[in-house]
Amino acid sequence: MYSVLYVDDDKHLLDVARFFLEETGEVSVDTASLATDALALPGFSSYDAIIADYEMPRMDGIAFLKKVRADYGNIPFILFTGKGREAIVIEAINNGADFYLQKGGEPESQFAELFHMIRKAVDKRRMEEEIAFKNAILSTQQDTSMDAILIVDANKKILNYTSNFIGLFGIPDELVASSLDEPVLRFVSDQIADPDVFLARVKDLYTHKNEKCIEDILLKNGQIIEWVSFPMLGDKDRYYGRVWYFRDITERKRVEDALRESEETFRTFVEKSSDGILLVDESGMVMEWNPALETITGITREGAIGKPYIGIIDRMMVAEHRTADILDRMKRELETASLTGSSVFFGRQIEACISRPDGTRRRVQQTVFPIRICRGFRLGSITRDITDLR
Repeated sequence: MYSVLYVDDDKHLLDVARFFLEETGEVSVDTASLATDALALPGFSSYDAIIADYEMPRMDGIAFLKKVRADYGNIPFILFTGKGREAIVIEAINNGADFYLQKGGEPESQFAELFHMIRKAVDKRRMEEEIAFKNAILSTQQDTSMDAILIVDANKKILNYTSNFIGLFGIPDELVASSLDEPVLRFVSDQIADPDVFLARVKDLYTHKNEKCIEDILLKNGQIIEWVSFPMLGDKDRYYGRVWYFRDITERKRVEDALRESEETFRTFVEKSSDGILLVDESGMVMEWNPALETITGITREGAIGKPYIGIIDRMMVAEHRTADILDRMKRELETASLTGSSVFFGRQIEACISRPDGTRRRVQQTVFPIRICRGFRLGSITRDITDLR
């Protein structure tokens, strides 16, 4: 479930957006009419993504974006506006907007596109958190700006472009000086692995003026470019031209491949370890329970994953120690550790007697440690059965 805050002074559109996005069953939408009101919300930093209009009283969408980036870091931010001026598009991207979407057109397809952007922006951020969580095996830099931009008018003449667009493809000055997009896009196509498909898609987009696209293209040099295009539409869907974005996502794709390799390495280590390995997420739910821990505790992986860890502790606690007071203290200690990364259990080995579901008891030695993430701390532990060493 994605938790989204939508800020717009058009209260009717707030209701429409909430209806279409929540109808997907994957988005929970809160709303605010002003950016200043949104920033005052106590749980502002906990949202998975922010959607904002551009033209609002007191603080416009770009100023809101700058404030979010300055105070809250890389929360996914989508500028959702009826304004189609290229200056707004460029400024939004340059200040860290994840996506830009123009209002207008058929609501169902428009909000389907907005949902796709939310999912893509939030999932990208979550993927990066997972990379950091896997013992920092991999690293990635979140690219929040589509920095190569070409803007053309309704007659296919170049209105504006960024220097990064020239740099990405090495376009000669005389080509862009002509103000014609056809020789520029053909120059770009010469560097694409399948130029005919690219040019055919460009032609199709110019023919179907209201159509949008988000696609990946492979260059002959091995670079992978995310290619985004959408029309600039005014009142009554008047067509003013088209914006083209090209973003180098080669590194992101490499990271995704490296993450898959890291997952395989991590999974092999966990499953083959003779010690019990436990991971608890920031909300106190068990997210890893390896085969060795199954053997030690007698509790299956299926019986542990997704369950509250305090409930697992209750199941393993020997009868003479299982009291409401002890369980309450353990619960408070886990909550504090998840919030602060500090606990009396950290930094030392703990010996304890546990009770298995079949009634037998085992003596274990456990090391517990915090794992920092952006929302607090996850907890990890390594457990060794020392019964036979006694």
